[in-house]
Amino acid sequence: MKTLATILLISIMSITSLSTLAMGYQKHDRKERIEKYLQLTDEQAEQFHAVMKSQHEKRKEYRESTKDETLSQLSTILNEEQLEKMKVHMDKMANRKKGMRCCDK
Repeated sequence: MKTLATILLISIMSITSLSTLAMGYQKHDRKERIEKYLQLTDEQAEQFHAVMKSQHEKRKEYRESTKDETLSQLSTILNEEQLEKMKVHMDKMANRKKGMRCCDK
């Protein structure tokens, strides 16, 4: 029984470490795939990624500004406790979606 538990634990740890390792390469793989798909030269790839990064930053700033504007408007409707709950909810949603974004950093 002890041997079976040890084997199971080692298997789980191996799978977990491999999936974590694979996730680290995902961003790099995406860059290579889009470069290959568009058949970009090295110069084009550099310029392409600079534009995409710039646009990503603009979208990020826009999201933050709309969040602040939304909370400002809600502060006239909600009491302090409700507003705090809404802030927590918005933060949770933003953090949950971070994993789905393709171009983070």
